[in-house]
Amino acid sequence: MPVNNDTKQQLDVVRKGKSRRFVMLTKGANIVSLIVYKKGAASKFIKQAKDEGTGVPCFGTLIGPGPEIRFQLAVSDGFDKPPVKDPIVRKFLEDEADLKVRPVIEIVATPTLPLDPDDPFTVRFLALQEAVRAAIPMFPEPAERLSAEVDAIGLLLVEEPDSDDAGRRIAAAEARLAEISASAPVETAAPSDADGSDRFKTQLTAALKLAAPLVAVIGEQVKSLAGEARSLYAQGDQEAAKDRLARLLLLVKQTHGRPTPTEMPAPNFEKELLQRFSRLSTDVKTALAGPDAATVQSLVTKVGAALKAKSFEQAEALLDDLTQMLGRRASTAPALSLVKLGRARLEWIDGRKKAIHEIRRLQQALQAEFDGGDQQLELNRAVKRLELLIADLDAKLEDCLDAVLNAAESERSTALAQARVTLQKSQALVDADEIMVELDGNEVLPDMVVAATLRERLQAVAAALA
Repeated sequence: MPVNNDTKQQLDVVRKGKSRRFVMLTKGANIVSLIVYKKGAASKFIKQAKDEGTGVPCFGTLIGPGPEIRFQLAVSDGFDKPPVKDPIVRKFLEDEADLKVRPVIEIVATPTLPLDPDDPFTVRFLALQEAVRAAIPMFPEPAERLSAEVDAIGLLLVEEPDSDDAGRRIAAAEARLAEISASAPVETAAPSDADGSDRFKTQLTAALKLAAPLVAVIGEQVKSLAGEARSLYAQGDQEAAKDRLARLLLLVKQTHGRPTPTEMPAPNFEKELLQRFSRLSTDVKTALAGPDAATVQSLVTKVGAALKAKSFEQAEALLDDLTQMLGRRASTAPALSLVKLGRARLEWIDGRKKAIHEIRRLQQALQAEFDGGDQQLELNRAVKRLELLIADLDAKLEDCLDAVLNAAESERSTALAQARVTLQKSQALVDADEIMVELDGNEVLPDMVVAATLRERLQAVAAALA
């Protein structure tokens, strides 16, 4: 059946003003079948369409209202030209669906997604999407990459609306946006006194960088005020331009105050080691009266010197030796070493960044090898799936480790429990994700090593948390 009853009902919904997804199967200049649906993966409906006959599939978004409905096909999905002419679509709808409309096939860069405005994840997604778009003028390269990830999240909300991944991926993208926003250093160079234009540009640049960590909250307002300031200054209206700059600075000042990752205090390794050293004091005094007095005294002196020099790794190793010498490792050594955990955290961050870089390299290699060929649809899906994998490699474990390192000793057990749960999820991703397990030594980039590196770094974190 070229058009089933469900599709006819959904076409009527589109005619009344709502958007839906569609799959169209064409053969030559004719349409074999059309399926219009509200949610689900396009691959499922492509298979359903092919069950009705042979042909070339295309998919996109169907947008109303009224008689002029639009069939949107996206270049990002591999479609750069209409599969058939508009009159063919019009006649097909009249003959098969008894629907008299004026359809138009549009080619767009990215698809318009038919999202449910009442869904809480959709609300968060739309706010995130706007914030990322507002960030692109200030952070072009990373924000544009994040925009691709956000597009993939939108597709997930349409294709798998009941998936538990949606919230996690949105949270990961929000965290990445905050990371991007906080990445630009504030301009410290003094403005030129010789040229008022230089002073204004420097002040505006500094204001934008101060606003960077707040892009997710006030991105659109920042973009608007900065754009007006530039335009007015270029037109010679300096007073109005300075007014917009003053408004921008006031907006930033009023919005500031929330802690950002860069404002978190550094872990106090010295305090931790001093407390451990102090717990050994009674046993040290006892040992100094015994046969190992000289060895114990030497170790105590070396620990003190290492702490004074802030050589925390050396101090920790010496404390291990001292504890063993005193025969009290089990009762006096703390269950957690902040020094080892801090080192494992840095190694994990480095490994995660390298993994993301390698996945980006694979995306580029795939596009270079297969772009424009018969496998364009499969290529687009592979690239999007890799974007989702990058989103999976979020900074949540890093944040949990930060919480452990910065927690008061009385509150550290709660942070530890959360960190261990997050660690297990990260290990499961590396060991079981269907894409992850195929990355190392793949056919396109045989030299690629991602999973092995991540697995090694996670083992170091696990050892530090044990």
